[in-house]
Parts: sequence; structure tokens; C-alpha cells
Amino acid sequence: NPLIQISSKHNDIELKIYPGVSPVDYSASLLGAPLNDYAAIDLNNMIVSQEELEGKIKSALENDFVLFIHNLKGIYGEEENQNFNLLKRIVNDFNSELLVGIVNGESHEICKFKDINYENINEKTTLIIGNRLTHILDDFMVTSSDYIVKPKFIEQNMDFFERYLKGETRSEE
Repeated sequence: NPLIQISSKHNDIELKIYPGVSPVDYSASLLGAPLNDYAAIDLNNMIVSQEELEGKIKSALENDFVLFIHNLKGIYGEEENQNFNLLKRIVNDFNSELLVGIVNGESHEICKFKDINYENINEKTTLIIGNRLTHILDDFMVTSSDYIVKPKFIEQNMDFFERYLKGETRSEE
């Protein structure tokens, strides 16, 4: 994104973009099937304020999005640790029991957010923080694609359906 934005301001730069496996897809493939509706957040985007970052993280969690977090620690100085600490505080305050998949290169682990070993996290680590429908299935992190919907039938319809199931209705009703 920044490269395209910068190059658009210069006529003498030609960009060639080659598709590759994204960190989101790579991390998800190691963990199983953790992604359903998700938000990808760059924890250290230089142009995003801490207030905006906080709002994005809280909004995603409150709306049951799975979170893909990358760029946990980078080369930008002390601010990156503030953003990482902000993420930890928000998720722990929201629900420290959420499952998280931690991917470091080819290695990965799944644990509850409250049980993360922060000593193993570095600039190449990615996190997938599950939502309330995320669970472990055969050593895989899986987020159900089911939505919880409570039907709101009006009383008339309920009466009709109950009679229908008992075979008490006529086709002309």
C-alpha cells in the first residue's frame, strides 16, 4: 500500500506486482480454519494513531470478527511496544479466554490469549485472535461459520407451524 501510494507521485517509477501467498493465508493454513469474518490489522502502521488503532481493535472484537495481527514489533522504535501493549490490554480486558494462533515462520501454537508466552514473539510473528465461535478441533483452530440467530416469529405464525407439523392444517389455509 505505501509503495503504490509513493510511486503514484512519481512518473518515472514503474511497478510490477507479483501475487504471492499473503501472511494471512499462510498463517491460517498452518493453524487450520481460523478465519471466517475477519479483520487484518497492521499493529505498527506509521500513519495510524493509537486512538484509531484502539478503535479498530475494539470494534473488531465487539463485532465478533476474528483478528489477524501482523507487524507486532518492527523497526520503528519504542512506539511499536506501546501498540503491542495496547493490543494486550484491549484483548485481556475484552476476553482473555479467546483462542489465539501464534505463527513464527514454520512453527505455530494455539493457546488462550491470557497464556501467550510473550518472549517468543518477534517482528515476524503473526497472531490470529479468534472470536467467541473459535474452538480447537483435532489440534486445529477453527472458527465456525454458523451464525447464532434467534428467530422472532409472531404468535400467529408459531400457532400455524405447530398445527402444520401435527398435520392439522388444510392446504387452503
